[in-house]
Amino acid sequence: MIRFRFDKNNTLLALITLLVIIGCSPEKKADYSNNATLIAVSKAQSEQLSLSTLSDSISYTLLDTPQELAIGQIDRILLTQKRFFVLDREIASALFVFDLNGKLIFDIQEGIGGPGEVLEFSDFDVSDQAQELYILDNNSKDIKVFDFAGELINRIRLPFFAASINVLGNEIAVFRNNQYVKGDNANNNQVVVFSKEGEMLRGFLPLSAENDYLSYHDSFRPLQSSDSSWIFSQALNDTIYEISGFTVTSKYVMDFGDKSLGKIEGGFFGVNDFLRSEQRMESQYLMGDTFENDDYLMSLFYAGKTYKYVFYDKLTQKANVVGKIDNDLDYVPYLHTKFVNNEVMIADLPAELLLSLDEQVEEVTEKTKKIKELIRNPVFEKENPILVLVHLKKWGNTNEAHSK
Repeated sequence: MIRFRFDKNNTLLALITLLVIIGCSPEKKADYSNNATLIAVSKAQSEQLSLSTLSDSISYTLLDTPQELAIGQIDRILLTQKRFFVLDREIASALFVFDLNGKLIFDIQEGIGGPGEVLEFSDFDVSDQAQELYILDNNSKDIKVFDFAGELINRIRLPFFAASINVLGNEIAVFRNNQYVKGDNANNNQVVVFSKEGEMLRGFLPLSAENDYLSYHDSFRPLQSSDSSWIFSQALNDTIYEISGFTVTSKYVMDFGDKSLGKIEGGFFGVNDFLRSEQRMESQYLMGDTFENDDYLMSLFYAGKTYKYVFYDKLTQKANVVGKIDNDLDYVPYLHTKFVNNEVMIADLPAELLLSLDEQVEEVTEKTKKIKELIRNPVFEKENPILVLVHLKKWGNTNEAHSK
C-alpha cells in the first residue's frame, strides 16, 4: 500500500500523476449489467463516518527489520493467520515477512543472478491455505512461487506483462491494462486466469481501441478476492464486476449523474491532456480501491478535486458518501487503510507522524498513552512504519450506530 492520507497536505492529489496511464474501455458490445445493483452516488447523502461504527478497537505492530534494510514505504501489505507480508518496492526494494509480533522471519530482495532471484517486484499475493507466496516479476515475465520459509518452489511463465495478480484457490487472476496490451496478440483481455501450472484458462473484459479513457496501474488494486470470487473495480465505466468461475457479471454500477467520467465527449489524447482538462477536475469516477463483505461495500472514488468513499449498506440498501472518517477510537488521526479481510483493516503510521503527535500530548489519557508506549519501544528507533490494525466489528453490532 502506498501511503495515501486524506488529512495531510493533500498528498493524494500530488500522486495522481503516478497512477494514471493511457488506456481503453471495455468493448461496448459486452453487457454484463442485467442484474447489477445501481447505486445512485449523485443522490446519496454525504456524512462523516466515525471509525467506531465499523471497529471496536485498534492495535499497533512495530516492524523489526535490520537497520541497513529499514522499510521506507509500504506499497502492499497482506495478513495471513500467522504472518504479515510487506512490500517496499522502491526504497528497500524488498518483500518482508514478519510474524504477528512484528519480528522479521525472512526477506526477499531484488537482485541479478540466479534463477530464483526477483528482478522486479511488480506485485505479489499469498495463498494461506497452500502456504505459498506468489511474486509477479515483469522483468523476467513470470510469477515466482515461494514457500512460507522463503524457498523458491516454482516459476509460472507469462506470455505478456501484467499489472497485478490475485490468487484464489488453484487459480491466478492476472490484471493487464492498456500499457501491457498494445502490440501483444497473445490475449486481448484485461483479466486472464491461469492455473498454478501456468495454463491459460480463460479471459474476461476485452480491451478495445474505440475509446481513449483511462485505466489504473498498480497503486490502486483493481482485483480483490473473496471466498469464491474476484471483485474487479472498473474505473472506466463506473462498474464493479464480479468474476466467478467462467462467468463475469456487473455487480454494482455507480451513478455519478452528469459528473460521470463516462459522459465525457471526445476522449483524450494523453495523460497530461487529461490531468489539465476541466472535465477531469469536475468528473467523478471509481479509483479501483474497493472492499466488499457480506454486509457492506466501500469503494474509493474521485470526486472533483478530492477523494471520498461510497459506503453501501446491503441490509438497508442505503448508500452514503463518506467525505471523512473520524478516528474516535484513538488519538492517531485516521489514515487511509487497506481492507485485508472481514476482520482487519491495516494502515501504516510513519514514525515522523508519531513523533509529531507525541509533542502534542500534554495529558496522558487512555487514547494517548499508547503513543508514549510505542515511542519507548526499542524497535521504534529504526524508524520503520508502524502497522495500525483496525479490528472490524460484526455488522450486527454496527447497524444501530450507522443508522443514527
